[in-house]
Amino acid sequence: MSRRNAISDDDGRKDAARLLLNQPLVRASTDPEAHRLIRRHKDALAQSFRNHLGYRLVVEPHFARLYKGGLGPTGSRPLRRSGSGTPFTPRAYAYLALACSVLLTCRQQVLCRA
Repeated sequence: MSRRNAISDDDGRKDAARLLLNQPLVRASTDPEAHRLIRRHKDALAQSFRNHLGYRLVVEPHFARLYKGGLGPTGSRPLRRSGSGTPFTPRAYAYLALACSVLLTCRQQVLCRA
């Protein structure tokens, strides 16, 4: 396989992955080009989704379906502090949200103290 074909193949695999993440059910009757692209890369996509995200990909002649994993039996996974491992409190989530909003909008250095 030439370098050009390998790059084209990687781009196709990325496009197929993006398509499935945005639209988990792709029917061959409504979007045949997207379905063909997914079928061409189904093995690599299935392995990648399974290993990295825990998702299951089913590709059949008439459709492709990405089953996204849930949060598990408890339904939540709280953020935990790196040092102690204690879960975030509502106040810590508020500080995190404020810090993220400032970092997205401010071009200067910002100091936070909790």
